[in-house]
Amino acid sequence: MGVKDFMPFVRDSGTATNTRLQDLIQKYPSKDWIGIDMSILLISVIKSSPNFIDLLFAIPHRPIDGLNDKICSSLSVYVKNGFTVACVFDGTAHQLKIDQAYVSRYGKNEELKLELEELYKQTLFSSAEEENINIAKVKAIRRTLATFNRPDLLHSLTKEIKRQFDIKAICIGAPFEADHQLAAMYNQGIIDYVFSNDSDLSVLGSDVIYNTKATGECWLMTNDALLMKRLPDKIKLNDRMLTKDVLKHCACFLGNDFIERNCGSSPSKLKSFIEKISNADGSLKSEEAIFEYIYLTALNPTNCSREQKASWDEVKKKIHIKKWKEAMEMFDHGPAFVVESNDASLSLRNAIKHDSFSVTLGSTSGESVEWTLKVRDGSEIIEESSKWGQTESDLIYNRTMLVGFDPYNDLRDALALRPEFAENQHDDTAFTSLLL
Repeated sequence: MGVKDFMPFVRDSGTATNTRLQDLIQKYPSKDWIGIDMSILLISVIKSSPNFIDLLFAIPHRPIDGLNDKICSSLSVYVKNGFTVACVFDGTAHQLKIDQAYVSRYGKNEELKLELEELYKQTLFSSAEEENINIAKVKAIRRTLATFNRPDLLHSLTKEIKRQFDIKAICIGAPFEADHQLAAMYNQGIIDYVFSNDSDLSVLGSDVIYNTKATGECWLMTNDALLMKRLPDKIKLNDRMLTKDVLKHCACFLGNDFIERNCGSSPSKLKSFIEKISNADGSLKSEEAIFEYIYLTALNPTNCSREQKASWDEVKKKIHIKKWKEAMEMFDHGPAFVVESNDASLSLRNAIKHDSFSVTLGSTSGESVEWTLKVRDGSEIIEESSKWGQTESDLIYNRTMLVGFDPYNDLRDALALRPEFAENQHDDTAFTSLLL
């Protein structure tokens, strides 16, 4: 999903192109690594074929003939044009996304699964028409539920990617979202571009490739072009500068995977919103001024029912601003593995190629962070840490975690459920060595 209604600001359409992969590699020969958001690719391939979907739901599980070849065919357009592809897969779900995106995206899945089971049980039909209706319902539900999360399929795919592309492809498992892992790799200089159809990557600060075709034609939106030209023109900001910090506030204003949109916060109001929270040079106004405006004005719902308006009371507004601040930090410090070379003479890329690297759990910024904010006691911060300490507005909105959850502990808990780690699930050292 990404940021709601943001894609028209990033590209002209879902089929538009403005460059070619071969032109990019010729113009910038050293920029030859591209990160692939595999969740986007996998779901699009699965749902492109009714046969793939039928085989996905086969009982017992069986391989899906042709699936790996179709996915590798999509990757081959990059490799044929001279790129090395870093295929990044999603990890475990984090709490912010579970609370927001998963509710809107998958909230009805359990009901659909129960309905599918009931449809399977129906074996006697009064007519061919009734049977066809049943079959159509089954296919529609299967298409909605289709996802690529079977370990056997993932294992088979990664082996096939390695077989077909050898050193021109690597497969990486993110601790949480692939988006944040891709942004971290971009910020560390490991990859030069990201392929995605999700607008989050543009807000995360990456140069993003969209709409890649088999011919190599694609749509490139660099972060500089987005901030300096396209967004100011689209929003009609005149001479006002647009910065990454302002863009992150815009992403929260419109709603994203971590925070819902307030009624009436439409793209048509972005210009007014930007003018209220920033100065002409693009710098943000004070945190106190910004969140006072958001609380008193931006979160007053419009164009909605009386019931919806009434629901945005003082309590809901405070909860919303707490999530707003957490979502802002997710765009700066979403959890991701940070790569370190074990050989000082090797670049990060070569360290990965030669399997001479280690990883730590850090953030998209490429640095270590404090996931729990240092607590204020009156005006003083206990365990003084200016960067990771609570602000005055954090106290007002009861915010204690940097991104709303503890990635280190959540990842450890998720790994503890895996059979291969079951014997060590109570051993802190085992998980520390695994992560660090």
